[in-house]
Amino acid sequence: MDESAKFGKSFFERLDQHESEVVMDGDSDSELIVNSVKRNIAQLLNSRKGESLSAPQIGLMDFNDANLGSRELGEKISKSINNCLEQYEPRVSNVRASWRYNQDDPLGLRFNVLVKLDTSGFSDTVELDLLLDNNKHYRVF
Repeated sequence: MDESAKFGKSFFERLDQHESEVVMDGDSDSELIVNSVKRNIAQLLNSRKGESLSAPQIGLMDFNDANLGSRELGEKISKSINNCLEQYEPRVSNVRASWRYNQDDPLGLRFNVLVKLDTSGFSDTVELDLLLDNNKHYRVF
């Protein structure tokens, strides 16, 4: 694969031998890159610190044992999301994650994340929505 075509794929996607080749052309470039970043963010946030022998600090801490109220927990997770993405997703910078309180689901954890996405083929501020679902997995929208 041509080195210039790799900018839109995450490290995990390049390691996956079953991943189809991504062709970057025209208007779809930005969408492909954003989708790749979303997939990588989901993988990062669904990893737990200490699970990877090669990178023990990758991922988020396990918040199951947290003895915090939902507001404090939301703020703590937001800070952890900021640190994780700044350190382990090289295509983003200026990460600003914030917890969003939902009156209809006061125990649900939703986050709004603004990132500056900067690759050799695309540069823009992107807004992402994160949801910690009932299975304790982060989903990225």
